Order: sequence, then structure tokens, then C-alpha cells
Amino acid sequence: MTENTPTLSADSYRSPTMKRRISARVRDAVRLRVEKGYKCEDAARAAGLSSAGYYKAMNQPHVRAYAEALKMAYIERIQADKAILRAEALEVARDLLHNSPSDQVKARMVEFLAGEAKSGASVNVQINNNSGGYEFVRPGQQIVEIRATLDSVSGDDQSQGAENK
Repeated sequence: MTENTPTLSADSYRSPTMKRRISARVRDAVRLRVEKGYKCEDAARAAGLSSAGYYKAMNQPHVRAYAEALKMAYIERIQADKAILRAEALEVARDLLHNSPSDQVKARMVEFLAGEAKSGASVNVQINNNSGGYEFVRPGQQIVEIRATLDSVSGDDQSQGAENK
């Protein structure tokens, strides 16, 4: 190599793991999106960005990594607050259980405190499969309707089909 040939150092290459600068507007928009639940367009507008600028920034890996780190920190902070609030609620319930003059309030506190030991939430699922509404019939297709007939003797529906007598 000659003396005039430029040499490239390791610092001149940009790796995806290097920290890149995130503007204050983008950070504000991401914070509003994560912590306040704003829609993308509203967060961008509130932070002074255009929607296109917000989406362009979010397509960059270092901004996405910042958003994920902010989400995780927010979730951890909420979980810590939840544990503190649960402890405070139990303290209030204990105080009401011991000091309330009303037997009804004491009974409610017993139900509340006894309900803490229950396992996970129950899930109820209801599926209604109604075939009402419009149906598309292709040209040339025949429609066949099946109607239940009443048994002349008992008045019940014939659910087993025709009988050979």
C-alpha cells in the first residue's frame, strides 16, 4: 500500500449494535405511544413529527430496540406498582375486617380475603353459530330446502327419516 491510500479503522464502520442517536422528538413519540397508549399518528403529531417521519424512524433497528426497552421498563414499573397497590388493598381489607362496626362489611372482607387463594381466572366461551343472513347462490345452482314434517300421530318432528311400514 502507498502512503496516499486511506486506511479504514474499525470505528469508521457502523455496526447494527452501535448506539445511534435518537432524536428527542422520536423518543417523545415512542414514549407517548408506549406509556400513554397514543395511536401512532397522534403520538407523532404530539411530539412534532410527521406520520411518515415516525414510521421511517420506527423502521430503524436502533429505534425499535429503544421502543422494546421502553416497553419492558414500563411493564416492570407497572408490575411493581401493582404489587404495592395489592399490599395496600390488603392492609385496608384487614383494617375493615377488624374495625368495621358493620357485619355486612366484615362479611364482604372475609369473602374478598378468602377469594385471594383462588387459582387463575375462569374463562367462559359461548359460540353461536347462526346461519341466518344472506347466502350467495351461483347462477345455475339449485337451492334445496329441508323442512321437518310433523308426525301426524304424536305431533313430534320426524327426525329419523321415512319409515317402511
